[in-house]
Amino acid sequence: MKNLITVLIILLTHASFAQQNLSVENYEAQLKTQPNAKLLDVRMPKEFEKGHLPNAINIDWRDTETFRKQTASLDKSQPLFVYCLSGGRSGSAMEYLVKEGFSNVANLDGGYLKWTAKNKPSVADVKVDEHQEYTGADFDKLLTDKRLIMIDFYAEWCGPCQKMLPIVLKLKDEMVTKVNVVKVDSDKNKDLMAKFNIDEIPTFLFFKDKKLVNRVLGYMTEDTMRMLIKEGLEK
Repeated sequence: MKNLITVLIILLTHASFAQQNLSVENYEAQLKTQPNAKLLDVRMPKEFEKGHLPNAINIDWRDTETFRKQTASLDKSQPLFVYCLSGGRSGSAMEYLVKEGFSNVANLDGGYLKWTAKNKPSVADVKVDEHQEYTGADFDKLLTDKRLIMIDFYAEWCGPCQKMLPIVLKLKDEMVTKVNVVKVDSDKNKDLMAKFNIDEIPTFLFFKDKKLVNRVLGYMTEDTMRMLIKEGLEK
């Protein structure tokens, strides 16, 4: 009976550590204490090359067949750390990997956005165009505009961002006398992302008279965007 209880405790302990959602701090700490672990970035290659955690390998979760084949060659007993942009894709990847027999998988809660927002180490495989960055002085100057300012934090690889792009450009042209629509590439403006604690895209910030009057996350329809602009103009 004693041996049976011991086995059950071991199995339960093993199960509890089979998959974990870890904060940035815990994720970083566990990575440092497990030098033999594999670090897996499950974003698209275009996202990966613009910035990723040091020593990470890239296997795109959305490329189902490639993901299945490449992860099948990994040692299932080896600790595996996964992450994506904000934790959604890597959370799904973690569940898949555990079902496939990986015994110890950890997911970065909040993903790469949270990691970089806390100024943790990252590397890029391509040179970022510095001319598209906003300095503190640039942003302060931007806020002096007397119009309502709608800032769209986006990325080229972000599906919802691209889906909303025609709407954003349409309203930019239509309301140019009342609203200053500014698109800010999240990959090129990490300092600005950190300044406003942005760890999810798309994110829209609305400023009026230098004050932040609204903050909206995620995909919006044209009607919703028009309603928010109207509210901002009335403040």
